[in-house]
Amino acid sequence: MKSRNPTAKRSPRAAIVLFAVVTLLAFAGFARAAEVEVNKDLLTVGLKVGHKTLTVEIAQTPETRRVGLMNRQSMPEDHGMIFVFDPPQVVGFWMRNTYIPLSAAFVAEDGTVVHIAHMKPHDESQHSPPSAVRYVIEANDGYFAKAGVAVGDKIDVDLSKAAAPSP
Repeated sequence: MKSRNPTAKRSPRAAIVLFAVVTLLAFAGFARAAEVEVNKDLLTVGLKVGHKTLTVEIAQTPETRRVGLMNRQSMPEDHGMIFVFDPPQVVGFWMRNTYIPLSAAFVAEDGTVVHIAHMKPHDESQHSPPSAVRYVIEANDGYFAKAGVAVGDKIDVDLSKAAAPSP
């Protein structure tokens, strides 16, 4: 004699509903992963970096420089942050609470790249240039090499066209 399991028989409607729910959850996850993480409170500007254009958020106050790109899970390929130091100084950068591998170009007042550091997520060792810098530009790891920029090259840092990011 066979015993009947009430859960063994499923209606086609239940299967369709289950499929729809799983599909919607998957798309919601992909949509969240594709969201661009940008600080809407910071001004942005496009910088010509080698043969590419990098859109950077401008960190020019002590607080925005302190926070930098901390706690972000992702960043678009041609996006980054520029840290402005007035007066130029020897600075140290670390990766506390930073989840994205980054490259940092340390740039002198005349636009010369004096050092490029490759920084791993959560690495708290200091990355510093050999001399005082006016700017540090952070981008996804490897960005400067892909743009054809090396130590000794110049980056024209013109922040006069900075604007609020679009909503």
